[in-house]
Amino acid sequence: MDATAERQKWTEGLLREFEESDFPTVALMDRIEGNISTRDELEQYTTILIAKVRREEFPSGHMQDRVERLLELIQRLDQKQKNA
Repeated sequence: MDATAERQKWTEGLLREFEESDFPTVALMDRIEGNISTRDELEQYTTILIAKVRREEFPSGHMQDRVERLLELIQRLDQKQKNA
């Protein structure tokens, strides 16, 4: 068994579930964030999350906090890559 490939498939399934859900649970988002292992997964998840927040008339503070935390992480990764 290739654990890395299986984990990526698992995460892809979670991301599909997240994208299709009108009201994703905190548990699902926490599970996704705990399983992200690639830059592509991080960007895909962040893009979906931003779209969900933008659709809401009154988005929750915790969803906005997640977006900000993820964008900050992507910025740090970008900066690290530039400095490498």
